[in-house]
Amino acid sequence: MGAYEYVARIVESLLLIDAHEHLEPESGRLSGSQDPLPMFLTHYLSTDFLVAGMGVEELESLRNSEVPWESRWELFEEWWEYAQTTGYGQVIELAIRDLYGVEELSRNSYPKLLKAVEKAARPSFYRWVLRGREDIEECILDRGAVRDRDRDLFVPVIRLDDFIGISTGAGLRRSCEKLHKSLSTA
Repeated sequence: MGAYEYVARIVESLLLIDAHEHLEPESGRLSGSQDPLPMFLTHYLSTDFLVAGMGVEELESLRNSEVPWESRWELFEEWWEYAQTTGYGQVIELAIRDLYGVEELSRNSYPKLLKAVEKAARPSFYRWVLRGREDIEECILDRGAVRDRDRDLFVPVIRLDDFIGISTGAGLRRSCEKLHKSLSTA
């Protein structure tokens, strides 16, 4: 066995952990719109658009699933030109290719993507992606306390931000109030 094959075997045997996700609960994903444009623009890609100069009102109009995608596409396409080569843009292209079988994000491919996303709107899609395709052992879900989650797939993040940054008496009082605890000087 050569060095490459040896290393490849070791790498393939490693457990994979997805260390940071913001996935919405499956029930919300299934009951909501299956329009990919708002899905793309809920987080990181929207920042790329804003940094490139898009206005907040334009971004909100792109996220509006009530408006047919054909009406929003021209605006999306204008800003996609700036963002498609960023890391976040590349992730979108990779995801639509690997998960939905769509080679590129374009006006011509979008109807195919819509159909593929609607077809994938089924229970256990997250399980299929994380375990069936990628064999990811655990996924750390950075959405706070989410009750509607698959406990076998997702580990919640416990947010301690309010406690880490306490630097004043007022900050300590606010944290105590959130915990419904009293502040004493015992």
